[in-house]
Order: sequence, then C-alpha cells, then structure tokens
Amino acid sequence: MSFGKAKKVRFKQKGQFSSLKGKTNKQGIRWTGNNVEWSKLKLPGIIASDPVILHGLN
Repeated sequence: MSFGKAKKVRFKQKGQFSSLKGKTNKQGIRWTGNNVEWSKLKLPGIIASDPVILHGLN
C-alpha cells in the first residue's frame, strides 16, 4: 500500500459497516476452536452456555 496515492478516501460511519465476507474460508471470518479468525487476527470467542449456539458452532 502506498501512502498519499489515493484520489478519494471513503470512511465508514458508525452503523454502516455491518458484515465481512469472502469467497472462501481463507478470505472471510471463520470459527476455529474457541477463536474467531480473520486473516491473521485471532479473537477469543465469548460463548454463552446455550446448547443451540454451541451445536451451531461445532
């Protein structure tokens, strides 16, 4: 990425950015183990003990 090369910068306001998706699992957000992974970012998942949610994540 080159800094200072953009002709027009578009920022998202609060509430405009609602989803992230990709064509494959390597591009998009995915659930692995107890983490949510997106590219090289790993975030620990906070899971309630709801059996329906736990079944959907397995």
